Amino acid sequence: MLYGQWLCSNYNAFYGEINLPLYIEDNYDPRIVLIIAPNGFGKTSFINAIKLALYGETARLHKDIPYMQYLKERINDKAIKEGKRKAWVAIEFVDSNDSNNFKKIIVKREWSLVTDSTVNEIVSISIDDQEQEFEDNDELKEFVGSIIPKELLQFFAFDAEEIRYTADDSNTNDNLTNDIAKVLTITDYENAKSRLKQYSEKKRTLRSSVTPSKLGETKVEIMKLEEIATQKENDLANLVCELEELEKKLKSKKKWLLERGYRDKDNRLVTEVKIDNFKHRKDEILTSFSECTSELLPYMIIFSEIEEVSEQLEKETDSSKKIQNYKNSVEMKLELMSVVEEKNIDPPLMEKQKEIIKNLLSNKWNKFFSIEEVNLTLLHHETLSKQEYINLNIELQSRLKQINHQVAKAYVEMEEYHTLSKQLKELEEVLQTLPTSEQFQKEWEALNTLNINIKEIENNIEIVKSEIQQHYIDIAQRQQEFSQLQKELNTKKELEERTQLADSIQKMLSEYTHLLKQHKSKDIKKYAKEMFNKLAHKKGMINEFEIDEETFEITLKDKDNKIIPKRRLSEGEKQIYGLSLTYALAKSSEKNFGFIIDTPFAKLDATHKQNMIDNFITNIGKQVIILAHDDELNDQRLEQLRKYVNKEFKLVSDTNNLTKIVSI
Repeated sequence: MLYGQWLCSNYNAFYGEINLPLYIEDNYDPRIVLIIAPNGFGKTSFINAIKLALYGETARLHKDIPYMQYLKERINDKAIKEGKRKAWVAIEFVDSNDSNNFKKIIVKREWSLVTDSTVNEIVSISIDDQEQEFEDNDELKEFVGSIIPKELLQFFAFDAEEIRYTADDSNTNDNLTNDIAKVLTITDYENAKSRLKQYSEKKRTLRSSVTPSKLGETKVEIMKLEEIATQKENDLANLVCELEELEKKLKSKKKWLLERGYRDKDNRLVTEVKIDNFKHRKDEILTSFSECTSELLPYMIIFSEIEEVSEQLEKETDSSKKIQNYKNSVEMKLELMSVVEEKNIDPPLMEKQKEIIKNLLSNKWNKFFSIEEVNLTLLHHETLSKQEYINLNIELQSRLKQINHQVAKAYVEMEEYHTLSKQLKELEEVLQTLPTSEQFQKEWEALNTLNINIKEIENNIEIVKSEIQQHYIDIAQRQQEFSQLQKELNTKKELEERTQLADSIQKMLSEYTHLLKQHKSKDIKKYAKEMFNKLAHKKGMINEFEIDEETFEITLKDKDNKIIPKRRLSEGEKQIYGLSLTYALAKSSEKNFGFIIDTPFAKLDATHKQNMIDNFITNIGKQVIILAHDDELNDQRLEQLRKYVNKEFKLVSDTNNLTKIVSI
């Protein structure tokens, strides 16, 4: 899997969206992508962006500051000043041999400032431009790890100076051993062995807990429970028979009492009380009706007269308004007539003119006002004011509503009175047929005794039913246990076979892992020694790379078979040692990944630089991305390197200290 594109937006010194194409067609020469830049222009940011996009916080790029603070500081300063509080980095991988079901994968990590102290982070993954969905963050991390594990990336994307850590005698061997094992896929087999071991132990525990005696004990328990359940069912049947017998006696007693009209112990007393209550209620209704009649009768007599007076008062009130309006109009007419006779009119009116004006006024007045409209004889208006009339009318209407309500109530009570009379007659007839309570005391006590006995038997029946139900639940549980135990016993042979198979596979994996470690150790020894001797200008200074097949710890020996401590290597030789180990791991693991190497020539002398160009860079992989200082190589060696360069870019800074990528 090779790199397709490196992308970012407002990340570190890169302002705006940046797209750097890196892909080289499979088996296409030249294979090198060269990126040249001075210090501080973004070479380290290039590698860190890939680690950040893939692994986020677990990449451990933030070192001594909180991760969210690290993300905040990675947003470009110019973008922040412009109010653009968001940045992202992304890396595209391209399938180089079509062995998978996709052509390209893009992993993108985006973060934005919600507040000055809060950062929101989002990771997205697309396959062939289709956004992928994951159940949770763990599933997403697992998918990223399947693309390129973090332990693998440190050998395929690294600073050439920092790769010297592999030659540090103080380096923790366990960490390096684990990383090498993961690169060589040995860890996968070790994990498979561990899972098989857990499987075998679990199956052995399950197998040892099942015995024939336990199955027999369970069977005996089931038989005992079934016997108890049978006995309980017989007890239940006896109780049901006893209950049926008592219910027959109870029915006979009730029938005898019902035939004599006696339904209750206190039936006669209840009937007598009802009769007294009905009579009392009838008396109350008669009293209420009498009071209502005496109170309402006077009003009912005078209401017809009051209605006539009310109608006359309404008419007189209307006529009085018209008469007053007529009087006002007459006064207005006389006032206008007097104006015509006034002498201060300028110019003065002639008598003829005055007569014409007066005639016109009279005609107009007669047209609009007529005494015929108000010729009603007034009977009451002079003695009853308008407000008094209104108050009287309101009082009459209110009293009328009260009367209507009382009449309705009286009607309902009379209906009740007739109903009570009918019921009272029926109760008196029933009372005449009822015998006295003393005659039935003996039968009634017998009836109560039967009811008590029946209730007791019913309670016993419910208890026995509950016990039977619980026994059957216990039987079902034991039968289920018995079936499970029987099934486990029947599958015991199969479990043994599976356990033996798991043990056999585990043993085979152990043997295979041991052989794989031997094989890979030989490959690493071969390739590391081969590359070291090609890169080092002291030929034969290291005669042997001795490798521990379990820990992959490498011991260097000279031609006299003496151990060469790695601390005695020069800085350049340590770098060559680390590069040789990386080359050996790449060849041994057969991983088809692109390589990214930062400052590969910085600490090397001229001979080592030439050896790097001739032997390492051109042979390490199908895609090699070199991040080099502008002064790492002189013009002559730069031209030699360019013979193997497929794409070349230069990182430059503008007047605002923003990094630009220029294709050369």
